[in-house]
Amino acid sequence: PRGRGYPEPPARPGSPERQERPDPAEPTRAEESPADGGSGDLFLVCTNGKRDVCCALHGEPAFRAAANLLGESAWQTTHLGGHRCAATAVSLPSGRAYGRLAPADIREVIASETRGAVWLDRFRGHVGLAAPDQAADFYLRRAAAPGPYALVSSSTAGTTVFQTAEGPRWVTVASR
Repeated sequence: PRGRGYPEPPARPGSPERQERPDPAEPTRAEESPADGGSGDLFLVCTNGKRDVCCALHGEPAFRAAANLLGESAWQTTHLGGHRCAATAVSLPSGRAYGRLAPADIREVIASETRGAVWLDRFRGHVGLAAPDQAADFYLRRAAAPGPYALVSSSTAGTTVFQTAEGPRWVTVASR
C-alpha cells in the first residue's frame, strides 16, 4: 500500500552499502559490465536453516562460492524446495533449478548458465514447467539435444513436445 515503507535489508558483510539509484533509466554497474559477473541475472541460493538445517549447512558455503564469482548477482533466499537436495539454487531469468551443490560445483553451474546451457549433473528442473514437462526436459537434454529449444505443448497423457533446431521432439514420461 502507498505510504507504507519497508525497511531496507542490511548490507551483506563485505559488500558495499546499498546506494539509492537516482534515475531508474540510468544503468547500474552490473548492467554495464557483464564481464565482471554482473550480467543483470541473479543466482539464488537457499540458506534458510530455520526450514531445514541442511539448507544452512550446505547453502551457506555454496552461496559464498557464488558470491565470490558473481558479487552482488548472487543472493541468499529463504526456500526453494527440495531440502533433501541441499544446497539448492535457481538461476534467473532462466528459471533453471540445481541441487546437491557443493561449493566446487558453483563455477560449473555458472559457466553453463552463462553459455545458456544446463549442467545436467546437478540439474533439478525448470521452475516454469509442470513436473512431467520438467522430466521430459531433462530426458530430452540427456538424449543429446542440449538446446536451445522451446516447449510447444504438453498433455495430461504425459507427452511433451519441444521444438528443436532439428524439428519437433516428442517425449513421453510415464507417471507412477
